[in-house]
Amino acid sequence: MTKIIQGSYSLLILTPGGTYVFCSDCRWPLVIGEKAGATVISSESSGFENLGFRLIRDCQPGEIIFLRNGKWQIEEEGKPELGKICSFLWVYTSSPASSINGIPIDGIRKKLGAILARKDLKTGFFPDIVIPVPDSGRFHAIGYHQEFVRRAQEHVDRKLEAEWACPEIVPFYDELLMRYPYSGRSFLLSNQEKRELEAHLKILKSSGDYRGKRVVICDDSIVRGTQLRKNLIPKLRSLGISEIHLRISNPELFTSCPWGKTTQQGEMLAPKMSLAERCKLLGADSLKYCSIDDLIEAIGLPEDQLCLDCNVVKSVCCV
Repeated sequence: MTKIIQGSYSLLILTPGGTYVFCSDCRWPLVIGEKAGATVISSESSGFENLGFRLIRDCQPGEIIFLRNGKWQIEEEGKPELGKICSFLWVYTSSPASSINGIPIDGIRKKLGAILARKDLKTGFFPDIVIPVPDSGRFHAIGYHQEFVRRAQEHVDRKLEAEWACPEIVPFYDELLMRYPYSGRSFLLSNQEKRELEAHLKILKSSGDYRGKRVVICDDSIVRGTQLRKNLIPKLRSLGISEIHLRISNPELFTSCPWGKTTQQGEMLAPKMSLAERCKLLGADSLKYCSIDDLIEAIGLPEDQLCLDCNVVKSVCCV
């Protein structure tokens, strides 16, 4: 199959004798968990502890594992040189309670938020409030806020003369947008009309008064921009907010995923507009992204072990 199929995939093959497990290149990882008398294979480890399992390790690229009678064994050794893990797993797709190759998801999201905060600190930009887009932007916003706190404390400790050494300059962390708990995931729906309706229904706004405030919104990525443009930013403007600044952890998405995801190339915002045009269309006062180098630095793996195809102008692969 690997010689014939151009793409990325994982397999669980049930046979009368047991179950075979295979990852082609681990773009979409599989992990192994164990407890007494049982072995489990999952796309991620977030549910293991509550079910009594402990994480053993990630499956390796090209490795064949055989499960039988609650035990597992390696049928064929892996080929680490084939591995390329999807970088978007750390940014958005995976649960923040999981880890990939021992790298915690929530920690990487906080690192990305901190990188965005450093970009603002470098230019002398100080928001009044930092908020997440729930739930995808929560750990990015926490990291953004923590970096302001850390840098302010560092200046206080070193008795440096700087305006933002004062704790008052650190933005408040708040949640002005709240997710309606019975809503679904808008990006999975089949057409734009359905996506826009679900995006509108799933987010509730605060009933507070935020007139005159400068607010940073942290989120994982911008694909189509539907939720921001037609829903989130208008709801925030209705609270009296004077400035809205978007801080996005994933680099600009220029190419639809060539490895099996569903977003189509023509739907994506970045290839069609400049940064300034996107900012104007979305109704924001500024828009900043992490770079590809920022993402690689935050994850901490070599670039050749990461799939970054969706962040480049022209993908290196087509299926």
